[in-house]
Amino acid sequence: MAGGMQRLLKLGRRDDTEPLARAAFLARMSGLLGANQRLLYVPNGTDTTTSVESSTVGRTITWDATIAARASALGNGYGQSFNGTTQYGSMPDADDMSFGNGSVDQPVGVLVLANVTDTAASRDFLTKWDGPVAAAREWNFSVNGSDQFRFEVYDEVTDALVTNVSTATIPQGSWCLFGATYDGRGGTTAANGITLYVNGAAVSSTATNHASYTAMSNTTVGAAIGARNVGTVAPMAGSLALVALTQKALTASEHAQMRSLCRRFFGVAI
Repeated sequence: MAGGMQRLLKLGRRDDTEPLARAAFLARMSGLLGANQRLLYVPNGTDTTTSVESSTVGRTITWDATIAARASALGNGYGQSFNGTTQYGSMPDADDMSFGNGSVDQPVGVLVLANVTDTAASRDFLTKWDGPVAAAREWNFSVNGSDQFRFEVYDEVTDALVTNVSTATIPQGSWCLFGATYDGRGGTTAANGITLYVNGAAVSSTATNHASYTAMSNTTVGAAIGARNVGTVAPMAGSLALVALTQKALTASEHAQMRSLCRRFFGVAI
């Protein structure tokens, strides 16, 4: 019995470190994101001005300019650099990227593998949020100017912001897996339904609710990677290797499994 247990433990360790090919990584990530996946972007090192992401949706991301020189090998994948000023990707408005209808919210799961540069500014990972102007704000996954990461949702009808922000500052200058799950509860305790994750484990965070919050609206703003939709607001500084989004309340176990997959595909010590 002891020998059998040792063999199982060895197999478990090998499975957590054995490299994954791109096709296997994408298939397993897709399985965890589930049937309502919305985005699975993993740089492939060959794209120029557009990319087709790898979820079952297969939406097109349009870049501000060619990204041919911005990809560098990362394990069996690539990391894509962002200069913190002008580089971002945009996607047109689509109903399936909205997670509220003004009355009720839906669950959201988001995941980003990033190497964030230490700058005294907000840096957006993935957003559906119209820069600094009103009437087109839905959700935002980003790092604030105090180096804490956050997930925010906005009720445009009542002008109410709900946010959950990490208590500790984030690791910067090294690869880190950031995740968030929103259970879609909506209402005056919506922020209590947001859980933040670093490298597959839930972290301490501060939830800020709003007494007027009901739900997000389905606005006409497009989604963006590495900035808000206008491209020059809260630009990402550093590199991204994975951006994933799903209409699903990802569990703690699923976040941990995604960490293992990233370790095996990208070869990062997270």
